[in-house]
Amino acid sequence: MIEIIANKFAPTKSAVTILLLLTLSACTTLAPKQRTLYNDRVNELSSLTQFTLEGRIGLKQNGKGFAAGVTWDDRVSFSKFELTGPLGGIHARLTEEISGALLEIPDHESVMSMDAESLLRDHFGWAIPINSLRYWVRGLATPPLQPLSFDEHGLPATIA
Repeated sequence: MIEIIANKFAPTKSAVTILLLLTLSACTTLAPKQRTLYNDRVNELSSLTQFTLEGRIGLKQNGKGFAAGVTWDDRVSFSKFELTGPLGGIHARLTEEISGALLEIPDHESVMSMDAESLLRDHFGWAIPINSLRYWVRGLATPPLQPLSFDEHGLPATIA
């Protein structure tokens, strides 16, 4: 008697097959949707032509530490990066325009160069990818954009 009741409520092969197909089809539709959402987000972030970044930074070089406030205003044809002390005094200001870059440090002679990256490299020996940072702070890959590969969830698998 128990076996008859159990067989009455046991799922049929066709019901299991339908459930399995529905589950698998739900997984396959996720990836294109995620790619579309990602591409929409990239288009939205790429349209931003200016930003202001504010925060704190800590640097350590040759056993010496340094902490400062950071303000970075980036516009289409002008960029200003300032390091400030605890009371708001300027430690350094780096400005970049189409005509070139200028580094100003109080009580030091100003330094000019063709662009901010070469100025920092030549003056301090620091290889800071400022042009790439402009994209990274917006959550974008540095152009030229390489074709992305997506994981099984439809999300970018790597960022170049």
